[in-house]
Amino acid sequence: MKHYTFYTNPSGILFVCAGNTCRSPMAEVIAKKWLEQNGKTCRIGSAGVEAVPGWFAASNAVELCSPYLDEHESKEVTDELLSQYDLVFTMMPGHFYALVAKFPQHGNIFPLALDASPIDDPFGGDLAEYSRVYSILETHVHKRMNEVFFGRL
Repeated sequence: MKHYTFYTNPSGILFVCAGNTCRSPMAEVIAKKWLEQNGKTCRIGSAGVEAVPGWFAASNAVELCSPYLDEHESKEVTDELLSQYDLVFTMMPGHFYALVAKFPQHGNIFPLALDASPIDDPFGGDLAEYSRVYSILETHVHKRMNEVFFGRL
């Protein structure tokens, strides 16, 4: 597993999960809120390694993140999309390894969790499960944003 390389004030951060309907869109919202609260600017996006382009975010994710995800449509990870971001954070070790194998030219892909632990997929779960995963995402996204923009965890 690659170790994170410190970047100062990246111009773009992409969050990646499987379908781009739950975890990565919620992480995108959390990161955007963090930027607003910390007076930073950066393009934030999300995509999925198995996404069906145009799918909407899961209804429980929308409920937790409204109005941010009201118009969300899933995107598939492509070489062109990865080229638009300085940093890419994945939700699962499998997502990390899949992207590194498929796009070896991109040296900017890292697990979201500092210890590379998987972040559960709430897909199909109730609102309580989405809230639990949102809280986990919030912890990991805040750590990464503090690391990236302030050099601290």
